[in-house]
Amino acid sequence: MPDSSKTRASTERPGYRYYVLTMLALSYFVSVVDRNMLAILAQDVKAELGLTDSQLGLLMGLAFALLYSLCGIPVARLADRTSRKSVIAVSVAVWSAATALCGMATGFGSLFAARVIVGMGEGGATPSSHSMITDLFPRPELARALSIFLLGSILGSVGGQIIGGVVGQQYGWRVTFWIVAAPGFLIAAALGLTVREPARGRFDTDYDAQRPVDSVRRTAAALLRNRAYVGASMGNSCAVAALYAMLFWLAPVMIRTFALSKHEVGLILGVATLLGGLLGLLLGGLATDLLVKRDHRWMGRIPALALLSSFPAFAGALFVTTPFAAAALFGVGFFFFNVGFAAPFAIMQTHVEPHQRAFAAAVTGIVANVGGLGIMLPLVGWLSDRLSVSYGNRSLNFALACATLLFPVAAGLLGWTTGHLREPAR
Repeated sequence: MPDSSKTRASTERPGYRYYVLTMLALSYFVSVVDRNMLAILAQDVKAELGLTDSQLGLLMGLAFALLYSLCGIPVARLADRTSRKSVIAVSVAVWSAATALCGMATGFGSLFAARVIVGMGEGGATPSSHSMITDLFPRPELARALSIFLLGSILGSVGGQIIGGVVGQQYGWRVTFWIVAAPGFLIAAALGLTVREPARGRFDTDYDAQRPVDSVRRTAAALLRNRAYVGASMGNSCAVAALYAMLFWLAPVMIRTFALSKHEVGLILGVATLLGGLLGLLLGGLATDLLVKRDHRWMGRIPALALLSSFPAFAGALFVTTPFAAAALFGVGFFFFNVGFAAPFAIMQTHVEPHQRAFAAAVTGIVANVGGLGIMLPLVGWLSDRLSVSYGNRSLNFALACATLLFPVAAGLLGWTTGHLREPAR
């Protein structure tokens, strides 16, 4: 690595790095609020617009994943070549405008179109954020930094449930979308005006920042040959697909099973999500950084063991007899999931070249979101419709239980990845 990069890396103040990390986490928070809020509002949207469970699954899943997938690769290529902070700022502004449009929908078609634009905006932010964070923090701090960024996901899940439940109950689902859209414009402006683009590859030994970026085909071929990347990406994608199903469909399950209001479900699941997610992410990031110093293979072992532990808790939450037991088991499962959540991203970012990082993160995001939002959510809704003949109001419980089988599959993939991790340079 050039000496100038080393100097910039060593003299930059930690306070600034954590300011940038906070802004990126806030942008992630806003995006996840938008994704998860529709789950709490689903019953009201379904009633007013006359939708089926299958259509709800498409709105919560395929509508978002469609443009996320189409825009993810070209936007990631732009981020690997140009200013990542500018890509993120524009992306936040785009999805915030689309979120406001969701509140103006008059039917399935217009709401589907607005959700598609939301996906287009969010497709540009997360991969660029992963790449920026990897160039902001030295390797011994990377898992913790990514865990802090991923707190945006936890807090966004809680915010989506609580805001959707409380504001939706008081003002209706349309006003709720408008309220959630507003902060995104402020975050976009702050990112554009106050954040500096970090030097690319600043912590990578002998990386030449002036080298040309490979073509899409050559970059994709290199990633496919990279077993550590493939294993971490596929394991993460399976786990995220199953988690999306739990996050989006558990609220309707509890409303139908226990006859709860949106407000009650939002608060119960919000507390479980907050406690399990915060403790899991913070403990997982710290434990990963500490254990990896002893043996680099813990970067794969921790998420594998954590996901294997989450499976029985998530599955059990669907068949208990009280709402508090369901929320408690969900919280336990969410804790274990988040203990291992940051490590696969750290594997992917540190096992690819600096000029491939946004592209690599985008590919993983596309697979996870298409698999989870585009396929898993509609599939659970479709399966629930089919099972309703036999199981009635409990059909969604059984359909969602099938989705939890992906957690042990993900654990197996990450366990396989452990054998392909390289020891980091000291």
